Amino acid sequence: MKAPSAAALQSRAMPDTPPPGTGNLSLEDFSRQYGLEAAELLALLEAQGIKAHADMTLKAIAAANKRRPMDIYELLRKAASSASAG
Repeated sequence: MKAPSAAALQSRAMPDTPPPGTGNLSLEDFSRQYGLEAAELLALLEAQGIKAHADMTLKAIAAANKRRPMDIYELLRKAASSASAG
């Protein structure tokens, strides 16, 4: 699966730091909150070598991939911000 295009990830702006409780959101809920497509986020994570499912929380994704939840959030935020810049 290839990484999603910038146009496919257009979204509402995400803050530099995640709001409280963000790590407890499933990837599906997170995508809805920011107007993103969960499938596109999964493709982005997979392109970075991160295994995830739409029903996993950001914390669970981080733990399963030996990362910090903030690392996962940063990957998603960078993708969303480059989509809105392009």
